[in-house]
Amino acid sequence: VTVYTPFILRPLLAAFSLVDRGQIEAASVLGARPFRIVRQVILPAAVPALIAGGSLCLLLTVNEFGIVLFIGAKGVITLPLLIYGKAIQESAYQ
Repeated sequence: VTVYTPFILRPLLAAFSLVDRGQIEAASVLGARPFRIVRQVILPAAVPALIAGGSLCLLLTVNEFGIVLFIGAKGVITLPLLIYGKAIQESAYQ
């Protein structure tokens, strides 16, 4: 989690910095509550960055799984390999 967090936070912080403060102030002056401002002004501006960061994180995670699967030492079971073994090969979550 800590390794891939910057790949999501950097695009999100960039998107948040590009949100026009005038839109937030206008929504506030027109009577929108903070939750509605976040939901209808800030979040739509951040969705593309969230999708980009999530896609990048997913790509890196799948790549890491492939590296561990093909290059990993025998007898060493990492969490991705354990999940893969239980979910795909055994089809049992007990």
